[in-house]
Amino acid sequence: MNNHYIPQLLLRQFSVQGKVNVYDLEQSRFLTSKIKHVFSEQNLFEPCANFYNQAYAYKVKKLTREEVCQLNALILNMETE
Repeated sequence: MNNHYIPQLLLRQFSVQGKVNVYDLEQSRFLTSKIKHVFSEQNLFEPCANFYNQAYAYKVKKLTREEVCQLNALILNMETE
């Protein structure tokens, strides 16, 4: 998966017809490229995502239904504050 370290939402603000100008430091020249190809890497977040998803799943499995309900209530309360 192609993951952007600068979100495409922000890049679109600097684009013209879905393209942005980028300066290539190695070749010392400007390029015009589609947003989906700039400021991104393949599987940028994969190692971290897998680790945290597995750790979270492991912790949640140990919670009772009541504890999960309490946790959800806390999260919802934080979002509304």
